Amino acid sequence: YITNTGASNNVVIADINNIALAQSSIGGNLDVTAGTASDITQNNTDNGLTVGGTATFNVDSGRSIILGNINNNFNGLSFQAKAATGSSLQDVTVANSSALDLQTLDLSGNLSVTAAGAISNTTGSMKVAGLTTLNAGSNNITLATGANDFNELVITAANDVAITDINTINIGDAAGNVSNINGDISITANGNITQTAALTMQANTTATFNAGSGGIDLGSQVNDFKNIVLNAAGNVDVADINAITIGDTSSTASNIGGNLTVNANGDINQTAALSMNTGTTASFNAGTGGINLGTAANDFDIITLSSMRAVNINDVAGGLSLGTTTITGAGSLSVTTNGAIRNDAGNIRVANLTRLNAGTNNISLTNGIHDFTDIVFSGGNINIRDMSGINIGSAASTSTAAGSLTITANGLISDMNSSAVSVTNAAVLNAGGGDINLQHTDFQSTLTASAANAIQINDATDLNLSTISASGLIALTAAGSIDGGNLVANRITLAATNGINNITTQTANLKADNTTGNIGITNTGNVILESLTTSGDITFANDADITMSAGSVNSDYDVGILNMTTTNGSFFGAGIADINNADVTAFEATFIGRNGSFGTVARPLVLNVKERVLINTRRSISPRIVPPGPRLGVTNLSVFQFDFVDASNAVAGEQLITVEDLEDIDPAIFSDVRNYTYGQVAIRLPRDQLFEDELKELERN
Repeated sequence: YITNTGASNNVVIADINNIALAQSSIGGNLDVTAGTASDITQNNTDNGLTVGGTATFNVDSGRSIILGNINNNFNGLSFQAKAATGSSLQDVTVANSSALDLQTLDLSGNLSVTAAGAISNTTGSMKVAGLTTLNAGSNNITLATGANDFNELVITAANDVAITDINTINIGDAAGNVSNINGDISITANGNITQTAALTMQANTTATFNAGSGGIDLGSQVNDFKNIVLNAAGNVDVADINAITIGDTSSTASNIGGNLTVNANGDINQTAALSMNTGTTASFNAGTGGINLGTAANDFDIITLSSMRAVNINDVAGGLSLGTTTITGAGSLSVTTNGAIRNDAGNIRVANLTRLNAGTNNISLTNGIHDFTDIVFSGGNINIRDMSGINIGSAASTSTAAGSLTITANGLISDMNSSAVSVTNAAVLNAGGGDINLQHTDFQSTLTASAANAIQINDATDLNLSTISASGLIALTAAGSIDGGNLVANRITLAATNGINNITTQTANLKADNTTGNIGITNTGNVILESLTTSGDITFANDADITMSAGSVNSDYDVGILNMTTTNGSFFGAGIADINNADVTAFEATFIGRNGSFGTVARPLVLNVKERVLINTRRSISPRIVPPGPRLGVTNLSVFQFDFVDASNAVAGEQLITVEDLEDIDPAIFSDVRNYTYGQVAIRLPRDQLFEDELKELERN
């Protein structure tokens, strides 16, 4: 126990063994030296040491100084190894009732510092090979002077913390002691920043980690960060048990040279930009929260996302690649970039709306098994693949492809709730196991589409078709014209305003309605014309039977010229012939079918033609003509012509005709007679053409 007064009154103590200091009050400097291989300690239950000047403690290298009495009141401190014994001490423990300036320190063991004021090192460097434990209460810790070199670091309590390290640094110890920061923390190292225990921070605080040439691994503990700024040349891994915000209130950017992984159990937000190098991956997992990285000038390359709420990503540089992405629950995805949006690998699943905005750059999401629900896009060439159905658009949203559009899905491709889908260049749609139902499109170039069952498209301008195929229905509507293309379906309906031209179809049922302009269609196979109408010319060619019903074909009585051709089939009427609802209405009409028939006895065709009619078939039944009939009459160039009345009497009264060649007879006309058979159809022959035994048989009967 030592007491003196006066700032100039110093105390010097030396001992050949260990020294245990009791409470003392020194007005000037205190210099304490322990003996060889000895330590300096103190009584921790008394009033401690009060030193008005500088307290210097000297022990042999490898020995310890333990001054842990919280009642100590040091002004300046110096812990030294005695000359000629080495340079580093073992352990140092020091407590102080006010602020504490540690200055130069070299330890091969542990450092424990507790102060009721700020902890600093205003001069010199600190080197601690073991664990550094710091407790400044509600005060700041600033260990940023000189070439400090810490190993493990635990901050029991502090306000703001600033620590620099020339090498690596680890937060936490083997015992799992948590660090608690009430203010901001800034750790700057020239190597890896890692942790073995959690770090907890309070609201409205920022954690800044600068790893220099190293990486940052804070992903293995239950940390609780608020704002965080990250700078590292290597990989960065951060975990948080709650929400986390990248950036601080001063908009300090984060720069990552390697990969970035952020796992939170709440929202991941940002107040400043985040930049990544080419070839690196940024992975964000918000758990039940959302991800909002859409408010700053970020620069990502590859990004993976996991969230149950809205995800918003903004990228200002060379575009980004969407890796494995899972957004469930009420979550949606919005990606905006000044470059291309691509998908190098990984599967993308978004439960709700996906918005992709690449400016005029391309969007290609084809690698992997993707499952979108609603999607809105804006870019150059758009290429999207979906494992199920996909809907283009949402309420009041326009999707734009300044280049081409390719969508491949295994279910329905639709555009419900969309305001418009605009495609400048070629569009290719493949619905695989589903339908295509697009009602708000503007395809400005060629359209190619295929679906398992039905294709229904309503276009705001012209439709320029390539190959369109569906097993069931193809229904195309255009506010302009429908041009070109090869259409294959069981039923095809076409509706246009300014023309239906150069269309090739393969269908059993055809409906083509045009407001004004021409219709030009070539079909393959037997076809029923449900409707073929326009105020203009109609050219329809087929290679098999053409069947029309009442009112089905109309090219306008005062305007349109109708030309219908079948290479191997006939012209038939369906239903009941109705003189008040003609099968065909036209200004002029031409029917050519050199290998087939024009009408039947049971169902003659009804024509309402203003100028003239030309029929050129192998066999024809005279049509019923709606008065007043063609001004230039009906020209029939058919090989075999039958008047409707005579043909009807032939059936009812067994009228006899001369047969020159059985090949000239249409068996269907004579199906009610009973004397001769041709192709399993009965034919009645006149007497002069019967064989003698047949005559005798006839006379006996």
